[in-house]
This record gives sequence, C-alpha cells and structure tokens, in this order.
Amino acid sequence: MGCMMLFLIRKYSLKLHRQWAWFFSIVCIAMFVLMENPSLYAKIHHTNTQFFSFAKTAVLISSEILLFICIAVSLQSFRYFKIVLGILLTFSVLIFDVYYRSSGKVIEFQEFLLLYQSRANLFDAIVMYKTQILESLPRVFLLWIGLALAPSALWSNRVKIVSCLVSTLVFIALVVLVFATCVIRQGAATNKLPSPISLYGLFMAYFYDQCKNPHQYKYTRQGLLPTNIAKYQNIVLIIDESVRWDYSPFLRIKNYKNWFVYDYGMATSYANSSAVSNILLRKGARFESISSDFYENSLIWDYAKKAGYETYLYDNQGGGVGHDYFDQEEARLIDHNLSSGEFKDADIWKSLSYLCEGGGDEKRTFTLIIKKGSHFPYVDFPQDQKFSFEMSEYQKATPMRIKYFRSIIFQSDDFWRDFFSLKIAKPTLVIYTSDHGQNLEDVKGLTHGTSGQDPYKGEGLVPLVVLTNVRDSGLIDHFGENLNHSSHFNIFPTIIESMGYEAKGVGYLGKSASLRERDIPVNGFFYGIPFGYFGKEADFTLID
Repeated sequence: MGCMMLFLIRKYSLKLHRQWAWFFSIVCIAMFVLMENPSLYAKIHHTNTQFFSFAKTAVLISSEILLFICIAVSLQSFRYFKIVLGILLTFSVLIFDVYYRSSGKVIEFQEFLLLYQSRANLFDAIVMYKTQILESLPRVFLLWIGLALAPSALWSNRVKIVSCLVSTLVFIALVVLVFATCVIRQGAATNKLPSPISLYGLFMAYFYDQCKNPHQYKYTRQGLLPTNIAKYQNIVLIIDESVRWDYSPFLRIKNYKNWFVYDYGMATSYANSSAVSNILLRKGARFESISSDFYENSLIWDYAKKAGYETYLYDNQGGGVGHDYFDQEEARLIDHNLSSGEFKDADIWKSLSYLCEGGGDEKRTFTLIIKKGSHFPYVDFPQDQKFSFEMSEYQKATPMRIKYFRSIIFQSDDFWRDFFSLKIAKPTLVIYTSDHGQNLEDVKGLTHGTSGQDPYKGEGLVPLVVLTNVRDSGLIDHFGENLNHSSHFNIFPTIIESMGYEAKGVGYLGKSASLRERDIPVNGFFYGIPFGYFGKEADFTLID
C-alpha cells in the first residue's frame, strides 16, 4: 500500500512539475517576443500616427503571433533543432537590439548594408557598444530559459518531426515577409516586423538584388590612357577616419617645412559612412551619376597602373579585406599591400620608405593610406604622454568630445608631425581628407552613419588638404575660389589629372571638377546607401 502511494505521489508530482515547466517556458517565450525595441505599443502607435491602417496593424500583430507560434511549436521538437533555432534568433535579436539602443533607430536595408560592409570592424563595435550588449542580454536569456525548460522527452519522434516542420515553415514565412516588404518598399518598411527574424529577410533581399541588379560591377576600363606627362612621381591619398573638419590636425600644425600646403577648410564628404565614402573615393563617382558610377567606373588603381604607377595600399583598419567594399578582384590591381595593422597611425610612415628614395629614381608610385584614425571606440591619448592642447568650452562640454579630441591629437596630429620630418625629394602630391565627420552628441543618435531623414550636418563635413613639394600653378590659381567650397567629388579628378589624364576628357567637370579648376560647391552629402538598390534614388541632404 505504501509503495503504491509513493508511486502515485511521484507520478503526480512529476506531472505537476512538468506542467509548471511548460507554464514558465511559455511565459518566457511570450516575454521574449513582447520585448521588441521599440515596444509593440510604440510600433503600432507609429504605424497609425497619420491615419489608422487596419492592414498594417494586422500584419504587425500577426507577425509577432507567428513568431510566438514558431518558438512555442519548436518546444516539442528535437533538442538540436531548438538549439539551432535559438542561435538564429539570438544572433538577429542582438544585432537589432544593440543597434536600436545605440542609435534609437531600427535596422532597415540601408543600415543592414552599412553594417555588412563594416563587418571587419566587428570587434571595435563590440568594445564600443558593450554596455548596450549587456542591456540586450536579458531578452536573450528569456529565450534560452524558455527553450530549456520545456520537457521534450514527452513527445514521440513523429510529434517532434511534425513540430520541426511546422516551426521551420513559420520561420521561413516570416523571413519571406521581411524579404517581400523590403523589395516592394525599396529597402524600407521592415522596421515594424519582428527583429529576431528580420536579419535573414534582409540577407535574402540583399542576395536577390545582387542577382536582379542590371549593372555589372567594373574594376577596369578599356582604352584608358593618359594624354599628358605626369606631374608627380609620388601621389598619396590619405583617408582619415571620423575626423570632422573643425578638428582637423591642420588647425594646430603650422610648421610645414618645405611643403606647399593648400588647406581647403570645410569640405563635404561623399557620404556620412565609412564604406560608402571609401569606395566612392576609389571609384571617383561624379555627383550627377553617383549610383551608376559605383558600378561602371574603373578603380583608381586602374588609372594609376595604366599611367605607369606602382600601386600601394596601407589599410590600418582591415588590411583591404572585409570592409569598404574591398574584394579579391580589386586586390589583384594592388601591387603592394603593406598593411600590418599598426596601433598608431604615425607608424605607417616606417613602411613607406620608397617615398623617400633618391630624386633620380624614375619610379612612379600611387599610395592609398586608410588610417585607423578616430574610429570608435576612440583611441585615447596615452596617460604617460603629456597632453598640452587647450580645449574650447565646446570640446570640454562632454566626456565624448574630450576623448575624441585626445584621440585626434594622438592619431592625426602626430601622424602629420612625423610626415613633415620625412625627406621626400621626388615631386610628390599628397591629398588628405576624412571619410566622414561626426555627431559629437550635438543631436541624439549615432556618431555617424545616420541613414534616416535629416542626418546631422556635421556627419558630412571633413577636412580637405593638398600638399605638394613643387609649385602647382593650377592649385595656386584656384585655391581662393575653392576655399570652403570643395568636396570629395574634387579629389579623384585632381589625382588622375596629376597622373597625366585629361580630367575633363573623362567626364570630370562642374561639381566633380579638379581642384585646378573653379569648383561648383556640392553643399551637402549623401546618406544611406546611394547605389540604386531596388531602383531607389540616392538620398541627399543639403548643408547651409
């Protein structure tokens, strides 16, 4: 009798235990689904701000219900299936939640592309946004607690197989919903859909557009030949990282030794993101045809090689791999990749001794330097070095601005001081700019890369400085006219003209003219992804 009672107690206590496990599992999954950023209430409210849309609201709510069903049904499936599903959901939700906590914006197609093209900077992003990552972890923990609590041993293999199939079909349906919305709305309107699956719909849209895109991406151009004698033996393009024009090192460095320095003051960048500006500087995109030029123009390396220049790359961020649209085909056009990832940008000059070789050497070189610069997280000025620069009230107003300024002194000012100590005898042209500016807590949001409406103007304002060790009458004649009126659009034609090409003859004039001509100011910059995905026109913001 006692054994029978013990058996019944164990049986019903186990049953009760399983019921509570199921209850808590479902509660955790429901909380995970409801913890969207922004909240479901905010999404529904924003959807119906101008007028109530039953269809949009129904899609929004239905997609969240389907996500809950997808996870809840998976609780009855195989353990390894739940693990794979959990990993997929975790990866997407962490990226979306961290981005939202950092920028106040939900990732849509343009933000996705910017992140994808900057994947080589993943470690920097983790360091920069570690607080936001920690804040996003509780939601992920709820998901894994819910998946772990559900007792899957109860079910037969047939039930588990059916559960896997149903869960997979619902997951795919949600991914297709994000994909279809992205394509139909030309990269927009996916910000109301569930973040745990949105990443995969955006990936699907990206590969779809790659297949449907009518443009063929070109690296070289047939029949490209210089018509004049090259003006310089060394040509160097230096792209700094995240230096806003009002923090330019040339505002503090005044000892130029034997160099002619043309500081064009406040210039506008191609875009407010690193990847876009860097590839357009290498492609020489023109203002009127920025999207088509991204696909059809040949790269600067092609111009250099056909003009008899050896090509060099020093990329202190990613070594020319995995960011800024670098790929293997472009790498084949670069004769020497000297990148070694030095911590301090000033150390780059140690690898560029060929610039200082004797003046009688007829060797021509074109060098692209991509500095580490002041990319987030900002590299602070070492504590053991004396910091002797006085900061303005604006620069001292927030800890971010202080750290940013100290970073620029360390990474950019020291870089140029070391440059002016070099003995370069051959005729040399050096062009210095930054990929984009910064939002230093001037307005709420990201420091740069804002892709929504009306990005902060400072994100697109950069320094532009040209240095030569010989007189250049074209630069001298038009310097005054172009001061505070120039842009990234003027850099490529200035370089190829220095190599011996006729800039006007290959289509560079007006807003995309050489600095040896009077430029028409661009007065703004592109934001988002201006490359015609899904037929979308490039977004441009004006600067007064």
